[in-house]
Amino acid sequence: MNILSNAIKFTKRGGVVTIFQSGPKTVAVSDTGVGVSEALLPNLFRHDVKTTGFGAEGEAGTGLGLPYCMDVMRAHGGGIRVGTGPGGTVFFLDFPPESPVLEQSNK
Repeated sequence: MNILSNAIKFTKRGGVVTIFQSGPKTVAVSDTGVGVSEALLPNLFRHDVKTTGFGAEGEAGTGLGLPYCMDVMRAHGGGIRVGTGPGGTVFFLDFPPESPVLEQSNK
């Protein structure tokens, strides 16, 4: 949810936010927002480095959301990748090939 709310927050009015399946076990959230600074990328998922900025409407962030999203994905054997540029950002949520949580919910 945090990744989706960030996509909305950093996309100007009239921009586009898209959620799509990028692979068998990958969900992607794409936006046409401001993009993420190349300088911030190495620290984007670290708890000890503040990487937040202001949203398209001046909203402030805490910088806590993305590190916690990564923690949850890693705890389940997955991860998060990011691609960014002047036309926006794409976050890829990579789920593990086999997930005990998914297997139990299908029973």
